Amino acid sequence: MFHIELRQAPHSLHRFNLDQRELEATVLAPWVRGTHIEIGERVWDPSTASILVLEGPEIPIGRLTMGRGWAVAQREGTEVTAQVIAAVRRELADAIVDGAPEQIAPASATADAAVLTDALGLELLRNIGDTPTSLPAAWRIAAQRHPRLPIGAALDLTRGAVASLVRSRLARLVRLAPADGGEAVDLDGSALDDALATIDAWTLESGPGALFLRRP
Repeated sequence: MFHIELRQAPHSLHRFNLDQRELEATVLAPWVRGTHIEIGERVWDPSTASILVLEGPEIPIGRLTMGRGWAVAQREGTEVTAQVIAAVRRELADAIVDGAPEQIAPASATADAAVLTDALGLELLRNIGDTPTSLPAAWRIAAQRHPRLPIGAALDLTRGAVASLVRSRLARLVRLAPADGGEAVDLDGSALDDALATIDAWTLESGPGALFLRRP
């Protein structure tokens, strides 16, 4: 079972004993899409609120009285916030790409693109590890992850994910040093946009001028 805490100053709310379907449908899916959630006679805005998700055994009603429930949930449960949100991001991204709108709540195309971009960004972060990832390799990951996307759309998705990671300082984009000497260069700001718009960025796997995603 899952137990959640929502905080949006000056308010907080706890909900207990949610199964996975209820958690995803009523809380996590709208949270990931950035839409408001109405729970406990309040409206919670994901852009200003925070969420904490615990997984643990079902808590009997008798142990929820007098405000003891959250302490019990913390003592007997494990925090899984990042894991469950990442899983929902992947599910929503798959639903969007596979053309299954019945699996997701209606939303704008911009919100759909943001879900896809965030999901790919998480996958690229996992892939980097201690080894830099070239931009062509990142593009291949996007194409393999979403085989039904046109290759051009996969490139646009990769470009957006890379830009988001770099601007959020979750990753660095580095151009290898030229053959005649010099140093590798970190790209950001307008230089980042210019680099991501070039053909070489997405075709050079190695050597001078190739672009790589690295850990900060």
